[in-house]
Amino acid sequence: MNQPINTWGVAFYLILVTGIPILMYFLCEKIKLMNFLGVTFCCFVAGILVGNIYPRIWIKKELVNDVNNILVPVGIILLLLNSDFRKWIKLSLRTLLAFFMGVVGVIIMSVLLFLCFGTTREIAYISGMESATCIGGTANMAAIKIAFNIDNNLYNQIFLCDILAGCAYLLFMFTIASKCIGRVLKKYSPTNDGNDHVELELRNLSEPFKTVLLKIITGLLIAFVVFMVTIGIGITVYGSMENLDMAFVILGITILSVSLSFITPIRRNKWNGKTGDFMFSLFFCLLGTTVYFDDLINLEPRYIIFVLMMLIGSMLIHIILCKIFKIDRDTMIITSAAGIMSPPFIPSIAKAIKNNDLLAPGIAVGILGLAIANILGVVIVRLLINWI
Repeated sequence: MNQPINTWGVAFYLILVTGIPILMYFLCEKIKLMNFLGVTFCCFVAGILVGNIYPRIWIKKELVNDVNNILVPVGIILLLLNSDFRKWIKLSLRTLLAFFMGVVGVIIMSVLLFLCFGTTREIAYISGMESATCIGGTANMAAIKIAFNIDNNLYNQIFLCDILAGCAYLLFMFTIASKCIGRVLKKYSPTNDGNDHVELELRNLSEPFKTVLLKIITGLLIAFVVFMVTIGIGITVYGSMENLDMAFVILGITILSVSLSFITPIRRNKWNGKTGDFMFSLFFCLLGTTVYFDDLINLEPRYIIFVLMMLIGSMLIHIILCKIFKIDRDTMIITSAAGIMSPPFIPSIAKAIKNNDLLAPGIAVGILGLAIANILGVVIVRLLINWI
């Protein structure tokens, strides 16, 4: 008798968590506070509430892991199919230089913190996840988790610490960042060295339902083919599915997806990005259901310190390098936000510093960060583990 009840309970759980991201997208459009917090954060919190209210016997962590192992690669593929390398090439040298200075700051801090907190495999994983999220975004942190099969408890702790640090970062950016950083870096002066050619595509996504459905299905099919081709190549290289290295899979889908983005019809299907966003919203909702209130109360202080030191340290290095290379205040702020907070936050940051000139370049380097963060994150973990 218990088996049918459990089956129905698990089925209802899956339907519930699938519906939550849809509800959150709607609520974030209507409620300013939720829009500020973002769909990802709201889905994660909703997942935590479900996980602590819903009967735990019906939440199968093994099932959550299996589903997430598919959601993350497919989500990455869909997001990267919208990449536009031509826009990145057209970016001004100043914006690109400032962004890569931020990347250098993250890499330096990941190594320093690895040495300071202990040269263990756990710290190597944390360094890799934090590097990926500070260069790209939460999607990249999830990719590193999947690539190295990082324990859920460790990942959840670091993700929660990252949310807390991200809130502090946003508060700083929205309030006193411009004045504080302006004491060190020069003021922004408009330039025509490439930004005029970088256009932000704000296409109206209101299309007939059949057209939308066809585009979503097409994107999912392409993502499935890319995923399966990468798995096939991986099995050929490693000899079997059991020996397959997920780091290889993440790198493979990144390279193949960016390559396919050069095909114009694929790149212009903006529903690929929307579907990819949904995949990650669902991922964080599912992940939230495995976090219990005890986990929040028992956050490891050293993890919080690690994440805050990574954030503050990389920002300070970024500012110092921008000072040396005479990069202005606004460009530094936008490129910092592009990496640490990802592209969706750029419009709010640009509005806060009252500079819409850097809106499109900021979003473009943010997308560039999403593309390279997986590779850099995997390389950092590999190098640090070999150091042990």
